[in-house]
This record gives sequence, C-alpha cells and structure tokens, in this order.
Amino acid sequence: GSFSHQAALALFGHAPQYRPAETLDEVFANVEKDICQEGLVPIENAYEGSVARTLDLLWATPLKIGGELFLNIRHHLLSRTARLEDIRGIYSHPMALGQCRGWLRSQMPGIPLHEAQSTAAAAELAAREDGIAAIGGRFAAEQHGLEILVEDIQDYADNSTRFLAIGTRNTQPSGNDKTSIIFALRHRPGSLFEVLEPLARKGINLTRIESRPM
Repeated sequence: GSFSHQAALALFGHAPQYRPAETLDEVFANVEKDICQEGLVPIENAYEGSVARTLDLLWATPLKIGGELFLNIRHHLLSRTARLEDIRGIYSHPMALGQCRGWLRSQMPGIPLHEAQSTAAAAELAAREDGIAAIGGRFAAEQHGLEILVEDIQDYADNSTRFLAIGTRNTQPSGNDKTSIIFALRHRPGSLFEVLEPLARKGINLTRIESRPM
C-alpha cells in the first residue's frame, strides 16, 4: 500500500511476486543476497529533496541502477474515523509529513504528528485504532480499508518522487540512457573540477549533482 509498492506495480506490472521490506537497508540486502531479483527504492522528491539513505546504500553496495520511474504523489488524509474533528493523532513517513506541512499547520493545528516507517505502516496503524489518521495514497486506503477524509493535502500539485530499480545485472544500452556515477575525491582544491571538466569537454549534460559527507 505504500507509494513504493505503487511505483513497483507501475514499473514491473502485476506478474512478478512482490516481497515487502520495512527499511531501505532491507531492500538492498534482499537484492544483494539474491532473495529478490530487483528492488525499488525512492531516490528524491521534487520538494523534500534527496533520500539520503538510498544514496549512501548505492555507495556502500555493488548494486546497479537498472531503471527509474517518476510517480506523481497525491497525499490524502486516511482514517477509519468518519469525522475530522475526532482525529487525535496523525501518522506518516517523515517525507510525507514534510510534503503536507502547510496543510497540516493550517487545517490540523495542535494535532500531534508522528513518524512511521512508511505511508503503508501509517495506514496499517490507522486501520487498527479509532481517532488515528494516516497520510498516504488512495492505493493505501484501498489496501487497508480506510476512508479518505480529505483529498490532495500535499502542498504542491506537481509533487512527484523519483524511484530507482536496483539489481545486480548490468543493463544494456537503449539509446535513451541516463548514467549515474558515484565516486569519492581527495580533499584538495580543484579535485571536483578535474572530474567534471572531461564531461563538459565531451558535451555531456549533468541533470543532477549531489554531495554526501564522508
């Protein structure tokens, strides 16, 4: 019922057998140990930025990126409680809470906000307890039998998240490719320029550059 689940269905279809994971580390471990052929992880959100743990795991493991998917993210307030005024707590993934920050501040002031492992985990909790709401998608509401109390509570209509398919196999060139490179540099003046200069000389455009601490 999570957005990752929804993205996996959009990218791989309904034929594969899916295995849920509670954390990004577990997704990477399942693929590394050959428990799963491929995994799907979020890498960045249009407004909340990069998913730092995904970046660190791409550096720490030998797994390769085999594909990507941009998913439009529509957040709804979900609950088994029928009335908005009966909500006494709201749960969701930290990124989802951040993407709805403005709406929560104006429409639900004073209601405690709690972080969950995922939007699906939040929906599961809301399905068990009266007075608890979750922020998640329509897919999560359907999976967990929840009512949509308020639709489209994200602060920006064009909210989207980019997901990556990760695996152990090298992908073949398609003619319409995007390449991701992770590397470390010596801490001295000009080292980043020396890496980027050949790319500029060969006319290779960069769509994104991200720096992580050691």
